[in-house]
Amino acid sequence: MHRLQVTRVRRPSRHPRAAQAARDLIAADIRTIAAESEVVARLSATGQVVNPGSPSEFAAALAEQRAAVAEIGKVLGIKPAQ
Repeated sequence: MHRLQVTRVRRPSRHPRAAQAARDLIAADIRTIAAESEVVARLSATGQVVNPGSPSEFAAALAEQRAAVAEIGKVLGIKPAQ
């Protein structure tokens, strides 16, 4: 099992491209670790589903779930909280 190791710490950049690059690096590290059989087994044992993907795939999945829940609410006549 991998141990996370910080090799250097920098002050977060306010530049959008630098922030996106940092998110991409973190996402790649998480995908690598989430692909390990021991990690999958430990998460699965607690009922969690491992679904490693890119940040854009995650955003798309959230949007899809949000739309599905909104449709269910609409069918049931549930209105959003004010």
